[in-house]
Amino acid sequence: MGPRFTNAALLVLAGTLTLTGVFGLFSQLSGFALDLHRVAAWMLVVLLPWKALISYRSLRRGPARSWDRSVVLLVSIALGAASLAVVVWSIGWMWRIGADTVRLAGYRDTAIAWHWMVGLATLPALALHAWRRWPRRGNRTCFRGAAFCGRPPSARPACSYGAPESLLRDCVRRESW
Repeated sequence: MGPRFTNAALLVLAGTLTLTGVFGLFSQLSGFALDLHRVAAWMLVVLLPWKALISYRSLRRGPARSWDRSVVLLVSIALGAASLAVVVWSIGWMWRIGADTVRLAGYRDTAIAWHWMVGLATLPALALHAWRRWPRRGNRTCFRGAAFCGRPPSARPACSYGAPESLLRDCVRRESW
């Protein structure tokens, strides 16, 4: 699964989880909304290994000299930790694992309350992360999967299969992954 698909799917899932979760805060989360929230949450859990691989590749490059990359890298690490905590609290609450209440920063509340409080608190960090790390559209000569390969439209089908690996590697390098 490619990084663009993974990141786009995670962004859609985060939006779905936010909308259904906020709906559940202000009304009784049951029926279709609850099922949609659960399915989106399990889909998010399934995508976590691919996002971890994307994050590992980014962390391996290390912080850049630019202030922007360094700050967004720290925000991304905090976002990942908070998202993992939200998943753990929801699974713990759902399966009745662990204590009924969690004490964090001098405040004691139920696991599901921490789940929605931290989940909502991560939204500004998620917005910053998506805004600063989303690939730019500066280079239109490459399209992932070699569907375009910088050739005219008449050559696209020939380019899709059997494109030279060096061209594909060059296309992938030019994308900001």
